[in-house]
Amino acid sequence: MEFENSFLSRDFLYLCALFAGAGTGSVLSIFKRRSTLRSRSAFVSAALLFFSGAAAFFTAAVIFSRGALFSAHPLYMPAGLIAVLGALAVRFPPAGVLSVLIAGLFAVWIGLFFLRYPPLQKEKPEALSVYSSKTGIFIVRRYGAGSESWNIRNDGNPLQFEAAALAADYRYPLLGGERRGLIIRAARGGETLFSAPLSKGGPAEREQWRPGFTRRPFSLTLSAGELLPGMGLSVLFDGEDLYFDPPVEFP
Repeated sequence: MEFENSFLSRDFLYLCALFAGAGTGSVLSIFKRRSTLRSRSAFVSAALLFFSGAAAFFTAAVIFSRGALFSAHPLYMPAGLIAVLGALAVRFPPAGVLSVLIAGLFAVWIGLFFLRYPPLQKEKPEALSVYSSKTGIFIVRRYGAGSESWNIRNDGNPLQFEAAALAADYRYPLLGGERRGLIIRAARGGETLFSAPLSKGGPAEREQWRPGFTRRPFSLTLSAGELLPGMGLSVLFDGEDLYFDPPVEFP
């Protein structure tokens, strides 16, 4: 089994690194100047507790990865960084806690950008419905329990559809390995008919790239002759392909 597919093992490894770092910080704190016997005893107890937790999480990571953990070399660097942050947080509380807080906020900021895209599933792909009548073309976008629609004049120009799939690097905690995406734009003759908004900051196609994520664009064209009056079709996106569903009768 490839470790990239064992995301739970990755997160257990990161927890192991955090606890191991905190245990190391506790050991270093034992040798603080002006430390009392009582404080040293407390740090010894904390170190034993943290190292026990690290051992438990490491065991869980090995079990869930079926041993593939030992060959997952790309994970060693982020795990080492997490361990250093954990040690700093315990050994130098003001600076260490601030470093952990900044790193956490940075990870949350990147993660929220990714989570604004809906999950991609083969069984339930992102969809647009396109219907044609004698007077124009009707586009419906459904999401959750709601929907949006656009009624445009059929001037004979082809319709262009664009989608984007995002994948998080498998080293990223919690989100790594997940894929998300959506149909972000429909256009005709260079004119944008609709653009899927993800936030108050603007439409999805203007989103900036974030470190640790890859963005793959897709495009599809529907010529005017492919959609006869009274007929309709679906534009589907499953993260691997943007495609048309077989034509269906106009309801």
